[in-house]
Amino acid sequence: MKLCDHLVPLMKNIFPDSRIAKEIQMARTKCTGVVKNVLGQCCFDELTEELRKTRFSFLIDESTDIGTVKNMCVCVRYFSLKLNRVTTRFFSLVQCFSSKNADEANTGATAEALVRMGAIQFIQKCVCHSLHLCASEACKVLPRYCEDLARDIFNFFKHSSKRQAQFQEFQEICNIEPHKILRPSQTSGLDTDC
Repeated sequence: MKLCDHLVPLMKNIFPDSRIAKEIQMARTKCTGVVKNVLGQCCFDELTEELRKTRFSFLIDESTDIGTVKNMCVCVRYFSLKLNRVTTRFFSLVQCFSSKNADEANTGATAEALVRMGAIQFIQKCVCHSLHLCASEACKVLPRYCEDLARDIFNFFKHSSKRQAQFQEFQEICNIEPHKILRPSQTSGLDTDC
């Protein structure tokens, strides 16, 4: 927002013949007000209207800013009909502790304390762990030879630069985007690090 203190005079110098540039009166205070109260509110209203029409999930993380205020950032992930893809957008920034309530600060930013903050209680688990559990369950329905085949293909190319070059040449002949054969991850009951 401090940029506005310099941007507006710069625009007046760059566009001396523009009536619009001459009449702009905005410094950091007005710019902050416009961003927070006009643009921010408009974007928030647009987002909440879009979320009323679809399912969404929350992504949260908390951190301490340079002023020692502990905040929790709330993002939403949903399928946007406008963009025709899954998208993640900023939803809100919530101050974890109020200076008026010392008990909150003494409790700390535990998961239970964060859940008590809102009227809608939700739990956010580790996404990597959740995906691992889903993949493990999905692999249980597949025959074992599917996983073995994927591992055998990786092992066939793993240490042979000649085979990797031939594979790349094959992809070029087929006019497809070059891909590297990746090592299949452990899914059959073995834990992986997130």
